[in-house]
Parts: sequence; structure tokens; C-alpha cells
Amino acid sequence: MRVVMEIFRSAAGHFSGRVLPDGGRAPVPFSGILDLVRVLEELEPEAPSPGIDPPVIRPQDASAEE
Repeated sequence: MRVVMEIFRSAAGHFSGRVLPDGGRAPVPFSGILDLVRVLEELEPEAPSPGIDPPVIRPQDASAEE
């Protein structure tokens, strides 16, 4: 599942924003870190298409950056 987040930080240090789920679903607003965690926990991943393997994310090799 791919999720895009718009995060804003107020001068007082409070976080707010919205989570933009993939697949055309409506944006979900949040206010505060705990609310963001609740929003992320409630997201339902879409079922993968048959015959398509999910992408593999591998950590970058530190020696490759030198």
C-alpha cells in the first residue's frame, strides 16, 4: 500500500495534516501524532492483483554511496 501524507507543524510544535491513501480513496485528516497513528492503523490495504508480486524494498548498501 502506498500512502502520501501532508504534515504541517504549528509554531507551538503541534502536528496536523491529512493522509492521502492510494486508489482514489478520500483524504483522511489528523490532528496530532496519536491521531495520525490511529488513521494509519485503520487503513485497509487493497488486495494485490493476482499474479503480481509486491515490490521488494531493500536497504541501500552504504558502500555504494561512497
